[in-house]
Amino acid sequence: MVKPEYQDLVRLIHDRAGNTFRSAFSYTADDWQPLYLRDDIATKELHDVLPQLIDRARTIEPIVREEEYPKIGAAQASVELHEHGVLIHFRESENEGVAVSLEREAARELATFIDSCTELL
Repeated sequence: MVKPEYQDLVRLIHDRAGNTFRSAFSYTADDWQPLYLRDDIATKELHDVLPQLIDRARTIEPIVREEEYPKIGAAQASVELHEHGVLIHFRESENEGVAVSLEREAARELATFIDSCTELL
C-alpha cells in the first residue's frame, strides 16, 4: 500500500511540474513500487533496469552528513542532472526513500547554471 504522504508528493509534483513529470518510485530495504509512471516512459527498457536503479538508490549516501558538519544541516535530497532528465532522490532513512524523474526543462535554471560551470571545466 502506498503511504498517504507519497500520494501527496506525487500530487504536488504533478501540479508543479505538469507534463515534465516522468516517474516516481518509492523503496524500502527489500521492496519498491512505482508511484507514478508517465505512459511514454513505461517501456520494457525501463522495466528491465529498474531493479538495478533502485538498488543503487538504496546505497547512495550524502556527500556531507549532518553529524560531520552540522552547519550545513541535514541532507534533504540529491539531484542528478542528465542530458535529457533530472533525477531527485529523497532519502527518508537508511532503508527508505523516493526517486523522482522530471524532464530537464523542469530544472531549467539549475541546468543552465550547471552547463555554465561544466563549460569551464
